[in-house]
Amino acid sequence: MRIALVCILAVMVSTCGSKSEDTPAPAPKCSHSIIGSWTGVSGSDKITLGSDESFAYQGDDGCKTAGTYSCPSVGSTSGTLKVTIKTADLSNKCLTAGDYTCAFQLANEQLSYLCGNDTITSAARVYKR
Repeated sequence: MRIALVCILAVMVSTCGSKSEDTPAPAPKCSHSIIGSWTGVSGSDKITLGSDESFAYQGDDGCKTAGTYSCPSVGSTSGTLKVTIKTADLSNKCLTAGDYTCAFQLANEQLSYLCGNDTITSAARVYKR
């Protein structure tokens, strides 16, 4: 009788363990104010920077790229990001897959962003939320 009771309790305990919804979501990799979707002020191109350090760009010309970025230091309003493009369409206007160092500046709910081929012209693109 004791053995049966112990076995029943053991089965109940093993099936009543923690559930997946009890497990907290992993903390975001990045909690910087740069996170979000940014739309071009002078066009409809769009940059999306995720809290999981995902990067996506969609250009006015149909260019689409995706990859990752390195989160800037919390509180910083300017500096550089390492952007790694993993996939890019084959448009000659897209940056090709690879690593890029991109300059950014945040001010007044706007993001100034200078990356890749843009560095030749020295004019940053401006985005708003």
